[in-house]
Amino acid sequence: MCYFVTQKMSWSLINQFPHHSFRWMGIDGTRVLTHFPPHHYVSQLEKNANNLCEWRGELYLELHNASYTTQSAIKKMNRLIEGLLRDHEFLQAMERIEVGGGRSLSDEWKMLLLNQFHDVLPGTSIKEVVEDAMDIYRRLVDILTVDNGNGLKMIILITTGTEIELIS
Repeated sequence: MCYFVTQKMSWSLINQFPHHSFRWMGIDGTRVLTHFPPHHYVSQLEKNANNLCEWRGELYLELHNASYTTQSAIKKMNRLIEGLLRDHEFLQAMERIEVGGGRSLSDEWKMLLLNQFHDVLPGTSIKEVVEDAMDIYRRLVDILTVDNGNGLKMIILITTGTEIELIS
């Protein structure tokens, strides 16, 4: 190993580590160039940010795709909520074109993103975390199903002049 970079050493609440960049000698006597926390380095980069190249588009790590899980319901619900949020945003955009307004989805997105934490989505969390995640997913399904139904009814009313009742 040539380098070691981490942010975890900066998490200490009481005994702050005294260095950011240093040579670390391990218990076997080997030395490695070490730096943390990464934000310290990035703040130095920021001073020359205008001189850096720009990448546009997705940052996709090919190595970490298609992971298996012991909690398939978590992945299934995550995908369902992503779809419901996408549908909601589409319906809301259509509604805004015609009548303006619409409510923020930031709370719903935050709830989904909380469950996309690296231990929740792959199913490596403890039982209580899985139960909490499933509760959040069920709440999101309830909220978004009603909101999306109302949005769909509004679009139909706007475009056809017909008021409908949705059957769930």
